[in-house]
Order: sequence, then structure tokens, then C-alpha cells
Amino acid sequence: METGFNGQTLAVFTALAPAGAVAFLCLALFLGIRGRSLEESQVVRLYRFIALPLAAGWFGFIASATHLGTPANALYVALGVGRSPLSNEVATTILFLLFAGVLWLVSFRERPLRGLMRVLCVLCVAAAFAMLAFMSVAYNVESVPSWDTWHTPVNLLLTALFSGCALGSYTLLLARIESRMFPKVLLWASAAALVVGSVFLYIHMNFLTGVVNNETTAIAEVPWYPAAIIGHILIGAVGLTIQYRGLDMRITSTWRARVIGAFGLVLVLVSAVIVRLPFYEAYLSIGF
Repeated sequence: METGFNGQTLAVFTALAPAGAVAFLCLALFLGIRGRSLEESQVVRLYRFIALPLAAGWFGFIASATHLGTPANALYVALGVGRSPLSNEVATTILFLLFAGVLWLVSFRERPLRGLMRVLCVLCVAAAFAMLAFMSVAYNVESVPSWDTWHTPVNLLLTALFSGCALGSYTLLLARIESRMFPKVLLWASAAALVVGSVFLYIHMNFLTGVVNNETTAIAEVPWYPAAIIGHILIGAVGLTIQYRGLDMRITSTWRARVIGAFGLVLVLVSAVIVRLPFYEAYLSIGF
């Protein structure tokens, strides 16, 4: 019996869009800590380079839009805001992308409006938190016991922390922001999220062995889940190591640091997408 859920595009969405949101939150935290000691040109440059987290968010969102099938379905999603978890997830994602996009555009003014950019930054932070919150509970569907579990939000948020911190670190490198420790701290946080997240993924995999209906078990739908976790760990660890090496090369060669860091970041994002796939493949509804 074929019970799998075709969620490849949603896996891309729930891997990349949260990464963009977490990366923005990391950059906002950096500005909150170091903003007053930075020159105005550095702050403006950092706002301009939020194009990278914004691109990750848009790429994920566009991928998810292909899952809707038709414009009519998109309209139904819009009409469900406030009562539908899916609609709330989409609406908050759009708000985050909208505020971040406006902030990015404003940063290109000949005379940047620092006050307006601060307000937009606060709005982006609020939208990012709302997006992550609504996305983490969007799959609490009672008729799908393989999704309706505490593992779902925990795994999504830990994966977002893993990929988002790495994305934030590379954004700081790309923007040429003078900070020795913060980009490395973000990579350490990413590594910690990789370790903790992998443990919870293993716990989730064991949980799926007990999710059954009249035909099969949830784990039978995704027998390659162990391989996905191992691949996630190995590819993610290699990616973070390469990114860390890129940060060490900043002093001798900015260009090489960016290239090497980009390669490491791509591996991290691939690792995040890989480990989101089993969640959708493990779709198992009650009954037949």
C-alpha cells in the first residue's frame, strides 16, 4: 500500500525558509550587541547583505507554492488565515519576507534612514519569531499521528537553528563585518544544534515504529531514515568544518574565505533538506 506523502517541495520550504528567519535573528542579535560600535557604513552594508537570508526564504517559499497546485488553492490558503495552521504559516512567512525585503530596499537609499531601518528590523524580528512558531505547529493534525507529536516542532526548530546559524555566520563574512568571535560563535551554536537535533531525530525515528494503522507502520514508509540521519550528520559536520576554515582565512584572503565558506554553507543547507524529507515520507493517517 502506498501511503507516502509527496512532500519534497515542502521539505525544501521547511529547511530553507526557517534557515533564513533564524539567520536574520542572528544578524539582529549581532546588531543589538555590536550595533553602537559599528560605523554607519558597516550597519548599512549588513542590511544590504540580508539579501542572502532573504533569498533562502524566498527560494523555500516558491518551492512550497508549487505544492499548492493551482492559484485557486492559494486563494483558499489566504482565506484561512486565523483558523488554519497552514494559512497562518504561509501568512507569517509572507510578512517576514515582505518586511525583510523592504528593509533591504531601504538600505540602498543614498542617505539611509537609520530610524526606519530599526523599525523595519524590529518588525522582521517579530515576523521571524511568528513564522517559526506557526510553522512548527502547522502539522499538528490529529488524523496523522506520525505528524501530530511533540517531535515535529522540536525537529523543525533544531534543524532551523543548525542551518540558520551557519547562514548568519556566512552573511557576516560576506558583508565584511569586523568581528572575530561572533561568526565563530554562530558556527559553534550550529554544531551544537546539529548534535542535539540528530539525537532528537533518532528519538523520532524510534517513535515512528509505534505509529501504525490497519495497513502498515510509519517507519515502514521511510526505511532509509537511519541513512538520512547519518548523511545529515556527516554532510553537516563537513559543511561546518569547511565554513570554519573559511573564517580562519579572512585575514589572508577575503575572496578565498568567501568561496570556501560558500561551499561549506551549501553542504549545511543540503544536510538540512535531506533530514526534512523523512518527515513527509513518514506520513501515515489513521485507518486505511
